[in-house]
Amino acid sequence: MTHTATSSTQSSMEPTEQSLKPLFFPPSDYWQSVRPVEHGRNERLPLPSEIVECHPSVDGWKGFATCNVCVTAWNNDYPGPSFRARHISTLSIIQKIKIGVTSTDHARRPIQATGYLFDHELTFIGLLDFRYFGEHLPRTIEFNVEELGLPLSTVVQLRFQLNGGGTLQVPTPPLVSSIFVEVYRCF
Repeated sequence: MTHTATSSTQSSMEPTEQSLKPLFFPPSDYWQSVRPVEHGRNERLPLPSEIVECHPSVDGWKGFATCNVCVTAWNNDYPGPSFRARHISTLSIIQKIKIGVTSTDHARRPIQATGYLFDHELTFIGLLDFRYFGEHLPRTIEFNVEELGLPLSTVVQLRFQLNGGGTLQVPTPPLVSSIFVEVYRCF
């Protein structure tokens, strides 16, 4: 997997939908509904993986990473890279998060994207539902998260899944090939 941070926007990730409010799930919801303890096995809270150091901008920070996330099984989260700002104050609050996903959609199904959020010390602080991406859906979506009070130093990891079933494996699995994240601060 190759990771690069960039300060230029990715023109292949247009058009952008209007700013949406994502559903937020705190860590307590993760334990109760998203990841219940199964078969007596104690699971730990998630950790970020493959951190991409992003460039600060006047408005916040942004980053881009190429990846090879192949969603092969139904209803399982497949982790993509984690994005965090270099040298950003924890005092500023995030106003908006813009997410861009490029994928080959052989499955012809929407790919669900979930944002796993971590504080600057990489402690899990919750999940954001980043909706769906796919062949006939927008490649870039902007989310208004100001009311959540997330600090600008928040680490954002994207994870992907296909909802469905019928077979054990997805017959023609999609491949997520790149991700763009842009975080805007409140003024």
